[in-house]
Amino acid sequence: MINFRTLKVKGFKSFVEPTEILIENGLTGIVGPNGCGKSNLVEAFRFVMGELSPKQMRGSVTIDLDNKARKAPSIFNENDTIEVTRRIWRGEGSEYRVNGKEVRLKDVQLLFADAATGARSTSMVSQGRVGAIIAAKPEQRRTLLEEAAGITGLHSRRHEAELRLNATENNLERVKDVLKAQDEQLTILKKQSKQAERYKYIQKDITKARARLFYKKWIDEKDKLKNANEKIQSETNAVNDQTQVVAQINVEFEKVQESLPNLRLQESKIAAELQKYSISLENQEKEIERANKKNNNPIIDYLDFEDGLEQAIAAVFSDELIASIDEEQSIFWRKLDVEDSSFNSEITKFSSLIKAPDNLKKKLEFVGLIENKENILEIQKNLKPGQILVSKLGEE
Repeated sequence: MINFRTLKVKGFKSFVEPTEILIENGLTGIVGPNGCGKSNLVEAFRFVMGELSPKQMRGSVTIDLDNKARKAPSIFNENDTIEVTRRIWRGEGSEYRVNGKEVRLKDVQLLFADAATGARSTSMVSQGRVGAIIAAKPEQRRTLLEEAAGITGLHSRRHEAELRLNATENNLERVKDVLKAQDEQLTILKKQSKQAERYKYIQKDITKARARLFYKKWIDEKDKLKNANEKIQSETNAVNDQTQVVAQINVEFEKVQESLPNLRLQESKIAAELQKYSISLENQEKEIERANKKNNNPIIDYLDFEDGLEQAIAAVFSDELIASIDEEQSIFWRKLDVEDSSFNSEITKFSSLIKAPDNLKKKLEFVGLIENKENILEIQKNLKPGQILVSKLGEE
């Protein structure tokens, strides 16, 4: 059994100055007139034992316990003497210390509960308490008997154990939820793992396919190199052949030199004709320039064709090329419905060779370009009405 030895009070209620009260073996009594603070000693006991009522909480109280019999809980059972101190700080709450070590309120309450006492224990009898015990209900008397039997601490521990058990059950439920989430995540990870393996296999296939492609490209480039070498050899042979041809041409050139006087005479005649044609061309250009000043948007500005077709186009259209696409002009190309005109396979339609405005498309459908004129008479017999043939040199 744990015995009380001393009670030290400082700043608690009427005990402003530090006060120490010895509690001897047997019965210790406090005698004094009314209002001297006898009941404050009982409140001091309750205060140090963990009283939570706000009107009782003030000052500092220390109680010394005799623990030579080692009846205290295991955490406090190392010393023969147990010093329990409670201090309250303004705005900060209470502080509990046992043998100078800070402890919880629950530890202090268990310490005194094992000693069959406490802040609200029936072992502490105050004024009117005896009558209250006599008139107590069965449940309250049971509490009194449990304190007398010294099992109040067991009930406190049981309650604490039940709280811990409930907390453990809650933790188990959380663990189940976590395990469930982990299982779901594991399923997802397994799926991702399969996808990763599939990706790995596909990546290997891609690598092999790339290797085969690079090998094929290497073979193709090797063949190209071989063909290029063969072509170089062929060109070298052609150069040799052309050298022989040049030598033969030089011989012929010598012959031409002999006929040069006659050619110069012909040159003079051609130069005269050229001058004549140049003057005619200059006059025509001036005519075209004058026409352009009168005519906006000539159709020739909208034609798009390959080089080499200039003479053929000039032969077919002549002065019509300066006609405008604008219907407000005096001379213009009118938009007509396009009709399909088919030629022999040896003839190419102008509509496929020349990009032109819609005004000219019908005309282009009926004009064909002929490359080989060997069978031109037979081809002309088969022409449909309105169809025209022309060569690149402008021969109709």
